[in-house]
Amino acid sequence: SFASRGPWVQVQRFLVPRYVALGVNVTLECDYVVQQHATLYSLKWYKGNSQFYQYIPSLPQQHAAFSVRGLDQGQVVEGREGRRLDVLGVTLAASDVYRCELVAE
Repeated sequence: SFASRGPWVQVQRFLVPRYVALGVNVTLECDYVVQQHATLYSLKWYKGNSQFYQYIPSLPQQHAAFSVRGLDQGQVVEGREGRRLDVLGVTLAASDVYRCELVAE
């Protein structure tokens, strides 16, 4: 059964706008639910194949943003434990495929 494969986490809402105007602030959402008796190990955000944000609750510094091509770490404002990110002043170089990755333990 699915439950026997170990702890799981499921994305309930994933929102990345398809089109935005240059220079505006954009909200990215990755809302999730963690299986009972499991905990979230990490939530990571990627632009293309490049990680630009992570939330790892077990680390002393739980939140970290990274600069990647077209997205400066100073443009990323975290909210709700990484479930919501605001990207400030979007540029054309920020265009890409975005995804969130969740791991439970």
